[in-house]
Amino acid sequence: MRRAGVLLHPTSLPGPGPCGTLGAEARAWLDWLVSAKCSIWQILPLHPPGRDGSPYDSPSVFALDTRLIDIPDLVRDGVLPRSALVGQPRSTARIDAAGLADWHQPQVAQAALVLLRDDSAAVDAFEQAHPWARDWARFRALVDHHKGQGWWDLPAPYQTRHEGALRAADRAHERAIQREIAAQLIVHRQWQALRHAAHTRGIQVLGDLPIFVARDGADTWVHRSLFELDGSGHPDPVTGAPPDDFSALGQVWNNPHYRWEAHRADGFSWWVERFRVAMARHSIIRVDHFRGFIAAWAVPKSGDARDGTWAPAPGAELLQAAVDAVPGLSAVAEDLGHITDEVHHLRRSLGWPGMKVLQFAFDGKEDNEYLPPWRTTDWLAAPATHDNDTTVGWYETASDEVRLQVSAWAGQTHPCPDPSGSLIRAAWSSAAQWAVTPLQDLMRLGSWARMNTPGQRTGCWDWRAQALSATGAAELADLAVQTGRDPATTGAATRGEGL
Repeated sequence: MRRAGVLLHPTSLPGPGPCGTLGAEARAWLDWLVSAKCSIWQILPLHPPGRDGSPYDSPSVFALDTRLIDIPDLVRDGVLPRSALVGQPRSTARIDAAGLADWHQPQVAQAALVLLRDDSAAVDAFEQAHPWARDWARFRALVDHHKGQGWWDLPAPYQTRHEGALRAADRAHERAIQREIAAQLIVHRQWQALRHAAHTRGIQVLGDLPIFVARDGADTWVHRSLFELDGSGHPDPVTGAPPDDFSALGQVWNNPHYRWEAHRADGFSWWVERFRVAMARHSIIRVDHFRGFIAAWAVPKSGDARDGTWAPAPGAELLQAAVDAVPGLSAVAEDLGHITDEVHHLRRSLGWPGMKVLQFAFDGKEDNEYLPPWRTTDWLAAPATHDNDTTVGWYETASDEVRLQVSAWAGQTHPCPDPSGSLIRAAWSSAAQWAVTPLQDLMRLGSWARMNTPGQRTGCWDWRAQALSATGAAELADLAVQTGRDPATTGAATRGEGL
């Protein structure tokens, strides 16, 4: 089935307030996708962000990001009074951290207390149905109380999860724990309502399952035996990537590696639950860093990614266990980077499409695997990912040789007058089953609008759109008709159908 879509994380949605949310602006976004004849909405992980704002370094791979809770919807539903909207910050071009702390978080806390007062049974039922909820809420309450960033900052009895200490923590912090569980129920309800709205419009939500967890987050705190940690609970080695197209020096991500023998011993139950939760929240999931399920780059204590080695992983066993246990599991493999024949074989054995990123196609080699045409159709094609510069920014800073290749390949005068449009048209026109563009490329935005710069710790993950372009929607709609990706003619809008 030929489909098309747009990559835009909910935090980047336009609208009032300090951050994009799951309310009216998100529903307007779904309508915009329909007008653009798109049947895929690609997002990043919905988890709470890590230290530097990255959802790929989240302190919980099960919890949802409560920054996404829409306050006006809570007012509409009678949970909060209209006075809750007083002081709502105006929309800005970046996520407003101060506005979240000073206005949004207090409103979420108040809404959680109202829910606990009016429907505590629903909160209890949510906790019972989601075993991770109390662990996450307890972690959040303790870390906040001790003004830390992770479980390394807690007193020793809490670090080691001494049973008596945890019981004491529950007694001392039960109100904060219950408030966080209630907040998780609120964001869960709002997300499921939005996902249902997408479903009724024929839009499939392509979510994201990050491969690694934060080094001092709730997951390593609760399941310490599942990770390669030293005696003090610190990861050794740490995750990263060898030198590649994203970074000449490689990357150091600082996540812990997995203790695979422990996962294998219990049938990969922790991973199976991750896939089950992900599929309950999305129509399809993009499996992040797919090659890491064959082997992941292990960076030694030197902290130099160039000194790393490949650490093997039981990808075939793990992913087959997930497929067997989670009915209807539908996924896209993020198979970018240093890919081996073994990685290709695993992807094909699962029947999952891979990814083709067109910015990687112009190294001058005729056998470049990202350069169309492709021999098969089992791909998601895109001008760029959230880790790339915007196509305008990429083209402006590319070498003269690359710029000339793009112009010649696109059949344009040199320099290419519209590199973003050329790559979007190439993705839509390609044989790939699915084509997706970041919204920034459709809007022809420069480097200032990129979402993430790998290896950079500041200025990432906080970009927001200021408006939705009717011209951009019309451009994609015309392309969908021309390239056979119109849901009305391909059947892609069939309700309930996955990729």
